[in-house]
Amino acid sequence: MLWRFLAVILFSFTLPAQPVVRLRAAGPYFLVDGIHVNGQGPFRFLLDTGAQSTAVTPQLARKLSLRPTYRVEVVSVNGVVNAIGTKVSDVTLGSAKALGAEVLWYDLSAVQRVDPTMDGVLGQSFLGRFRYSIDVRKRLLKIEEEAPRTGMRIPFEP
Repeated sequence: MLWRFLAVILFSFTLPAQPVVRLRAAGPYFLVDGIHVNGQGPFRFLLDTGAQSTAVTPQLARKLSLRPTYRVEVVSVNGVVNAIGTKVSDVTLGSAKALGAEVLWYDLSAVQRVDPTMDGVLGQSFLGRFRYSIDVRKRLLKIEEEAPRTGMRIPFEP
């Protein structure tokens, strides 16, 4: 009996953490609470698996003291905007940490119509570094492990 208890404890310390995050519905969209950028937070972001980059509001960029590194044109369903971008030391959600992630900042007022308390958009510059799944019915985001740096992605499974 004791050996089972010890095996469970030992095994639990050797497994990488698998954050499971409850998503909050906002109309047809999902919001993620608990995002940290450069160790500051928590912040609320819109989950956008179709967005190439993670983006923050200009107000949050000032609060984080982000320094502009480059400019990029962002094309979305809301139109075309010029954005400022930089690499941050990390974007974190639970135990999932993306080091050196790209973060853009620009006016997100069109996106904030979903939820005015939202601080940004969580895109593929964070999500693409991990294997993740979204359970729409249970409203869960499960980040399983770091994604491979090379190779081919497995097709989407409904």
